[in-house]
Amino acid sequence: MPVDKAGDLTSTTTVAFWASIILYSLFSSSMLLVNKLTLSYLAFPSTVSFIQIIAAVAIIRGASVFNLLGDVDALEKDKVMPYLFYVVLFALALLANMKSLQHANVETVIVFRSLTPAAVALLDPAFLERDLPSPRSWLAPAGIVAG
Repeated sequence: MPVDKAGDLTSTTTVAFWASIILYSLFSSSMLLVNKLTLSYLAFPSTVSFIQIIAAVAIIRGASVFNLLGDVDALEKDKVMPYLFYVVLFALALLANMKSLQHANVETVIVFRSLTPAAVALLDPAFLERDLPSPRSWLAPAGIVAG
């Protein structure tokens, strides 16, 4: 947590830090609920994701036209190609999330999303030769599993 040199917990940086965490949590959970509701009426997860991605692109392009975002780089092949693999993985992750929302309840999706860091922590030693997290670090995933 960012704290200035004097230890002031009301500094602008600290307030922005906590505000960003709270806003991210609210928006993320709200989008889960909106997507679940949308999928109950339109049972095509890929279509819903496509509409959301197109809307995001349109908002970014519109904001860049009115200089609300500062400089937005144009899409150029030499800039896009190195990231194409990650873009495809991101799109697959979105589709998997929508499919899980289609077939499971929101609470189950939240639990599985929350346990993703535990899976990463277990795979890090196998593929990146890192140490396992400390026992204290496993308390949060254990709390999620315990309910």
